[in-house]
Amino acid sequence: MEGSFSKIISYEGGFTVLCTWGLSPMSHTDDASRAVLAAINMQKKLVYFFQVVAGMPDFNPPVHFGVCTGNIFMGIAG
Repeated sequence: MEGSFSKIISYEGGFTVLCTWGLSPMSHTDDASRAVLAAINMQKKLVYFFQVVAGMPDFNPPVHFGVCTGNIFMGIAG
């Protein structure tokens, strides 16, 4: 999907993963669609992990995704 992993933030209620698409030199006209597909795939993998690998067949992890579009500015503090 050619996204970039930025960071993971852990807190008492769970964690947040920040990924970006469309950064040069790997930008595409359909980066928003790629991000949504990646989120759907991550959710499927998490459900599979808990239900099959961890042996919790009735557990549905509370997974939520947010997708933002638009221009970003990544400045360097100095």
